[in-house]
Parts: sequence; C-alpha cells; structure tokens
Amino acid sequence: MEFGNEENLVAEGFARRGYVSKASSANRVRVDVEKFWAWMTPGMWSLGFEAQIESALSYRGRSFRVRGAAYNGGQFAKNANWEEAYAMAFEDFLKKPEYRTRSFRSLTNVRASDPPHAAG
Repeated sequence: MEFGNEENLVAEGFARRGYVSKASSANRVRVDVEKFWAWMTPGMWSLGFEAQIESALSYRGRSFRVRGAAYNGGQFAKNANWEEAYAMAFEDFLKKPEYRTRSFRSLTNVRASDPPHAAG
C-alpha cells in the first residue's frame, strides 16, 4: 500500500469504514499531523528501522488522535527496509478503532456499492 501524504492515509482510514471523501462535502474533518517520521537504530547484528505516525482529527468541536507505529529489522540501510517500516506503520494506523468514534456518526455513511470518490 502506498500513500503520497497523510491526507490520503486518513481518507483511506475513513473509506475502510464506509465513509467517502469528497471535496464538495459540507462535512469537514481537520487533520493535524503531529508525527510522521522514521529512524534507524544500529545494533550489534542488525539495524532497527522504526516509523511513527500520529494525527489529531477534529470534527464539529470533537477531536481524537490516531497513532501508528512499526519496527522492521534488517541487515542493511536500504530503501526496502524503510518502505517496509512505513508500510507496517500505515497498516497499524489504519486499523485503529478511533475512526469508529461517536464524533463521526453524523458524517454521511455510504453503502459499499457506491463508487469511491477521490480524497480532497
């Protein structure tokens, strides 16, 4: 799974729960990116690649945080190890139950048969 930015990641989180993201919608969710980073920790026999993502989401005066984190061990500092750490952190972020919060019940929930819309 690839994401170009945090907006796409949050839109995917809502889409997995049946919500659609449309630029023309009157319902607006504010997203503040608190953390979006990765680092490497050298070890004796391997390297640790870690990623953390944290966002504060607000809707109609209510807010909550969604976090994702991952660790990927590897032998070399190559792009594939960083990508894997981020991919696992993205999946962790998307699985969080915070997207089911009562704050979002008033958003228009769409049927699974409705066509997807681009994030915006």
